[in-house]
Amino acid sequence: MNCTEIQQLIVPHIFGELSYEDKTKLLIHRAQCRQCHDDYNELVAAIANKRGKIKYLKLLVVHLRQKVQKHWLRIAIKEASAESTRIAIRNASCGKQQETIFAKGSLCSN
Repeated sequence: MNCTEIQQLIVPHIFGELSYEDKTKLLIHRAQCRQCHDDYNELVAAIANKRGKIKYLKLLVVHLRQKVQKHWLRIAIKEASAESTRIAIRNASCGKQQETIFAKGSLCSN
């Protein structure tokens, strides 16, 4: 992982939201990269000492924005899936109506 990707994992790590795999990647990278190690320690100290609130809040906003985007994406996928299901049911229902109504001389319309 590069430093930019590691920086995006710091806030979720502080909040305990990382998978084991991502946490391991973060810790390995921090052990090898002095800059990321220092950035991580600075952020943790800023949070603990209630200094550097602006930097912390900016990172928190980015993190929360990503979580909200993922949440809305999941909702959009569920809604699209539900709409596809409704269309399939409607089409299947119309097909059954056509079979029944066709014998009476009428057609199903959407």
